[in-house]
Amino acid sequence: MKKDIVMDYLVSYGENELFFVEALYRNHFSREMTEAAYYKMVERLCHEGMISKIARGTYYKPKMTKYGAVPLSNHDIIAFFTQQNTGMEIGYTMYNQLGLTTQVSKEIQLLSSNLSGKTKRLRD
Repeated sequence: MKKDIVMDYLVSYGENELFFVEALYRNHFSREMTEAAYYKMVERLCHEGMISKIARGTYYKPKMTKYGAVPLSNHDIIAFFTQQNTGMEIGYTMYNQLGLTTQVSKEIQLLSSNLSGKTKRLRD
């Protein structure tokens, strides 16, 4: 079954580790199944709670506890997009860290080369 192929691959991901489903399809599953079947499978895995969505095309494998899935923290998301100098926080968050303002922003803005498109809005 094709679902088993995807699940076997997702086992290699750690808990709360982000991944882009488009890149996974392109690099690993394009020869195994059609794109429509793959995205339907991703939707089903999300519905079953095996993976969680934080933005369009961006998912993670949630950490499971006896109380259920633990959502991904903002710190983990920021770390993913800024790891190994591939990005940085910008806007009022950066100004606050540098001591240029005392204003605290409601939303965090990042500049990153880890994005598949020009912009991505997380947790709408």
